[in-house]
Formats: sequence, C-alpha cells, structure tokens
Amino acid sequence: MVNTHKKLCTHLNVEIERAVSQAQLPRVLEKVNLVKFEELLFEHFVIELEEEEKQWFARDGKELRGA
Repeated sequence: MVNTHKKLCTHLNVEIERAVSQAQLPRVLEKVNLVKFEELLFEHFVIELEEEEKQWFARDGKELRGA
C-alpha cells in the first residue's frame, strides 16, 4: 500500500495523506460494494469468468492476504 499510495491517489484524483495500515485494510475492504467492484474489475481488465468462478472470486477473502 505504501509503495503505490501516491500513484493510487493520483489515479483516483484524491488527496489522502498516508496509506491505511495493514490493520485498517480489512475494515476498509469490508465496506467495498463487491458487486460494483466485480463489475469495474471485470470491465477494466476485460475478464470473462463463468458464473461459478465469479462466486469464488468475489467471496474468497484469503486472496486478499498480504495486500
């Protein structure tokens, strides 16, 4: 997060003084609208998954460890 914080803020056109800590990250992520996040992610990267794959992808929080 710290390594890409400035680039992310620039891309999102926001001014946030510092990146969230590793302890704060789960609290932030639980507020993310997963349906909207999926739509944006799949559209941006042109990802096409079967419906069953989307269910796993959207709900497997273990994949976020070390983010």
